[in-house]
Amino acid sequence: MDGESREDIERRLIEVDQVVERCLCEKTGKKKTVIRGYAALFQSDSQDLGGFVERVLPGAFDNVFKRGTDVVALYNHEPMFLLGRESAGTLRLSVDERGLRYEIDAPESRADVVEAIERGDVRGSSFAFKVKGRGERWSRIADGRQLREMVDVDGLFDVVPVLKAAC
Repeated sequence: MDGESREDIERRLIEVDQVVERCLCEKTGKKKTVIRGYAALFQSDSQDLGGFVERVLPGAFDNVFKRGTDVVALYNHEPMFLLGRESAGTLRLSVDERGLRYEIDAPESRADVVEAIERGDVRGSSFAFKVKGRGERWSRIADGRQLREMVDVDGLFDVVPVLKAAC
């Protein structure tokens, strides 16, 4: 986490199915397991987070990618369950019209996580992040709750399949 305090990092969860595919690795010719999913969806309101809801806007991750990242893929935000890392080439992140997408080359040692995803036991995704200053906008929505719109994510630390999504 490179000097970041764990207390300062926020996590948001979404209910979105991951896909597990088995394919051949272009480099080695060996079979590999790839987990694909979305860590964040654009223009999708979160559940109530204590009097406010949250929405990630398109473009929110642009500056993070411009600065460069070395995001890790973990299971349930647990460092002991490492699934992949950008700098190792075992995690690939991209942004499309739907949201922040990940592809993880799952290690053989995490066959338990892969099986849980395939069985439908693991149904969510999450990301750990920081937003500072002008990176967020606040307003009120029709039901009286506050809406936090994330327009510029300052730090992106991990993307993860999670057992239970909160949103």
